[in-house]
Amino acid sequence: FKNSFNSYFGRINYALRDKYLLTVTARADGSSKFGENHKFSFFPSAALAWRISKEEFLKNSNLISNLKLRTSLGITGNSEIPAYSSLSVLNSNYAAIFNNTRVGGTNIGTLANPDLRWEKTTQSDIGIEIGLLKDRISFEADVYYRKTTDMLLDAPVPTSSGYVTIRRNVGSMENKGIELTLNTVNLKTQSLSWNTTFNVSMNRNKVLSLATPSDIFDVGGPNFSGPTNIIRIGEPVGSFYGLVRLGTWNESEKAKAANFTSYRGGLTLLPGDVKYLDVNGDNAITDADRMIIGNGSPKAWGAFINSFRYKDLELIIELQYSYGNDVMNIRLGTGEDRQALANSFKSVLNAWTPQNQNTPIAEIRDTRA
Repeated sequence: FKNSFNSYFGRINYALRDKYLLTVTARADGSSKFGENHKFSFFPSAALAWRISKEEFLKNSNLISNLKLRTSLGITGNSEIPAYSSLSVLNSNYAAIFNNTRVGGTNIGTLANPDLRWEKTTQSDIGIEIGLLKDRISFEADVYYRKTTDMLLDAPVPTSSGYVTIRRNVGSMENKGIELTLNTVNLKTQSLSWNTTFNVSMNRNKVLSLATPSDIFDVGGPNFSGPTNIIRIGEPVGSFYGLVRLGTWNESEKAKAANFTSYRGGLTLLPGDVKYLDVNGDNAITDADRMIIGNGSPKAWGAFINSFRYKDLELIIELQYSYGNDVMNIRLGTGEDRQALANSFKSVLNAWTPQNQNTPIAEIRDTRA
């Protein structure tokens, strides 16, 4: 696969008294991946900054060595899609029988979209930089808002077309958040130094619009019978989609369980079967009972970095962290009891039995899902 990329770039920088700074950038990018009439797009940006520490009232401060306010507004583009995405690609892995002989064939593998164009993100940012004690301590804080339009996604098409999806510009989403960075010079001599950096980022994402039908599904891994991820208006990208597991049916609920049919195969439920939340109350566990059950995006993430230097030797220790994100255990897609697929999980030792009914692990059965 080959693709070509062509860019034109220009920038103007202006500084007044080394205190008031202006940067204006203009660029035009073109990619062969997009439709014939949309290969090029224009991406401008502008940034302003005020070095407050250069003002007379702070110029001779022994405490504040740097203080700068800055803001920016700009548009960027995304072309991270496979080559030939706007074209119909032929597949040659088809076969047909003619005169009792199997012959190879070629078919259209993907639908063409001559209107495919750049995905664009408009971002605004307000930030502050503070340096203390001749920059032995420095701090940066940024607040940003990003809106992405013309998102490049595989949108569903009617099954009567013979295809499942087509790559389109189908919607928009927003990202807003805060980024904080603290740098310290802990030790500095001619032969020895120790620097520390700590940063944290917090981002909140939300889908604003999509094509119709709006929900876009994705199967997250092998051995799943349905989609495990969903892109939905009003929800963040990376949302997990599935059934809510409540535990198992016990003997006291036998009559109630008999009124339900299970998700796999339409079987009548029995004590020992997994109990799922019946969202719509129709006494059947179906795709209609699936809902958003988590999100893989962290609430915050960052790094803690220490850099040590002794003469010409340098040691860097970096610890990265994140928290607040859900994790999907793909291996549990077929349950704890792996049977013929692989060894079972240790949790099956706590599986449902008539003597062990208060457990979330289903009864081990060879003939039931």
